[in-house]
Amino acid sequence: MIVPKYVYASLVLCSCIIFCVSSPLLGNTELVVFGIGDIQNGNLAQAEQAALDDAFGKAFFIMSLRYVPESAIPALIQRLPAYAAIRSMQDISQYKIVSRSQQYDILRLTVSLVINNEALQEWLYSQTLTIPRKQRPKILLMISSHGPGNHETYEWWNRAGKRNYSPFESQFVRGLNEWGENVFENPPRLKNMIFGPMDPFSIAGNFGADFVLTGSISYTPVLEELYECVFDISLLDVKKGSSAGAWTISHRGDIAINEMNSLMIDNAMNLIQPHIAHIILSTSPIYMTKTMCIKGINNYITYQTIINSLYTMDSVSDIGIESIKEHTICHTMKIRGSLEDAMENLRREQIIEMDIDVQDDGAVVTILNQ
Repeated sequence: MIVPKYVYASLVLCSCIIFCVSSPLLGNTELVVFGIGDIQNGNLAQAEQAALDDAFGKAFFIMSLRYVPESAIPALIQRLPAYAAIRSMQDISQYKIVSRSQQYDILRLTVSLVINNEALQEWLYSQTLTIPRKQRPKILLMISSHGPGNHETYEWWNRAGKRNYSPFESQFVRGLNEWGENVFENPPRLKNMIFGPMDPFSIAGNFGADFVLTGSISYTPVLEELYECVFDISLLDVKKGSSAGAWTISHRGDIAINEMNSLMIDNAMNLIQPHIAHIILSTSPIYMTKTMCIKGINNYITYQTIINSLYTMDSVSDIGIESIKEHTICHTMKIRGSLEDAMENLRREQIIEMDIDVQDDGAVVTILNQ
């Protein structure tokens, strides 16, 4: 299901944030949100749990909006509930029910909670939900359509004159746009472009596309009102000149063609997007900015050894000094992956006895017994 803009805009309003306080180093954020739950058969305990789950889900959504551009919000709404269902109590370090009220069969809670958002932030990066549409790979559609009621296969790249996407391709474009992908709205027009039985890589290369979604969709009658829809689709990586994935999706039904197309597109998107995200991350790894303070520095050689050790890690790309105060130096560092893993690797180096505290966007390294 594609969520219209007014729906997710109302979600932000209905989340009813009363305040939001962050600690940049410790990374804990305190939120106050409202949650509601239905009271069924007088079961207040069940309604309270439902209201808490509702409040937790809103908290994750609010925190995600710090990192996710508007173009990716519909995709966020689709994927976030599954993440929140798995991670909620691992990332919410404490919560308190501030107030409760009941009206008819609805329980309403005001919940104060503290959320540690490092895992959420890393999940958003891993899903490439933080990348704006304009920075995402450009996608061209080349999908053959046959039927219903048409005797000839429709392929815009094999047509003379003005070339437009097929109705199915146009519907697919709208879905890709609403999910935040960067897709050609219509087949590009280039002077002196020869069309015909060219391979998709050549056509896409001429248009400057990064990916091609190619394949075919057909609608075959089975009974008087029943038909079978078969969608063969491949994701082509133009730069590599190879396929990044291929799938076949089929359904039988007597529903309207637009509804069947929506079903096929939703199923295809769930298969395609993880592959696009994997390619984006593998070709251009996303680094996050973290804070690291080193306390108890009495020896420059020890301090420099710690910094050099961090630089040898593949996950660390840059370390800059942010502030110096007495025996403490605070840094910003660009890191790919988990800050906790990087700090654990530093601990294993056994450079000197140290205490390391990692919380969300920051780490504090305290040098002991110099």
